[in-house]
Amino acid sequence: MSRASAEAAEPEAGAASGGPGVDTLLGEGARFEGLLVLPGAARLDGHVRGRVVAHGPLHIGSSGRIEADLEASRLDVDGRVRGELRASDLIALGPGARVDGGLCAPRLRVAEGALVNGRCRSGPKADGAPGQAPAAS
Repeated sequence: MSRASAEAAEPEAGAASGGPGVDTLLGEGARFEGLLVLPGAARLDGHVRGRVVAHGPLHIGSSGRIEADLEASRLDVDGRVRGELRASDLIALGPGARVDGGLCAPRLRVAEGALVNGRCRSGPKADGAPGQAPAAS
């Protein structure tokens, strides 16, 4: 798999990413293909194809176009995602979120205007911890 244009940067305080504290940023217009392992808080505003494992919260910005399975402690989605989303705490879909794929997390928040085409599993027994498949219902 090839890897291209992955940028690491600290966002400006008060930026749409939620201010300081983002360890990794894949900026708008950047592309990545393959396995992306993120050691801490991250924001994806570019195009990603493959698989993303975040060891912290992960934010998909409104310009993010993701064709990948995502695993994180918390997922905040404002862009477009095609794949399976798993979080060990919360998946939050903003009003511009477009998801084609399954959602699995103990807590799920969906804003008015968000679109989901897939299965949703939430609640105390919906352990979306990385590396675990959702239980069949």
